[in-house]
Amino acid sequence: MSKEESSNLKIISSIIVILLVVAGYLVLKDKTPRDSSLDSLDNSEMVVVENTPMVEGRVLVPQGFPEDIPVEVESIFESATTRYPKQSAKQLSLSYKTSSTMVEKYTEYKNHLTNAGFTVREDSNHSSIRAIFGSRPDANLAVAISSFEGMTIVQLSYLVKSL
Repeated sequence: MSKEESSNLKIISSIIVILLVVAGYLVLKDKTPRDSSLDSLDNSEMVVVENTPMVEGRVLVPQGFPEDIPVEVESIFESATTRYPKQSAKQLSLSYKTSSTMVEKYTEYKNHLTNAGFTVREDSNHSSIRAIFGSRPDANLAVAISSFEGMTIVQLSYLVKSL
């Protein structure tokens, strides 16, 4: 992959990760008091994002990411944990590329969400980015699937609602 291709992939991935973080925020915003102000914030209320360190040249799954969620671990190129201390929640996110088609990955994650007891919400299938969301009382899983230069990019965001 050329330097320009790698740069484009990182930009697209960053945009999708930001969208997933915003989705996590929207889920958590109902738990935040409406009358809070920036003046009352202290360090315990700050959102903290930690990139997962590389080990022996490989990006690993974030610590605590459920093992039953299908991931092609050898192809992970981004991995992070976002902590929301005030809401007692954390979001475990990762991105990987695969030679599987978007349809194959979408079907795989839809089946996983259904079998794992999530309430499934699907997006429109007329987009260049397919998304599927699962929720249950303890966690949410957001999956974004896109295509980039002949590869399928899968981005997963697992939100643990209560620590």
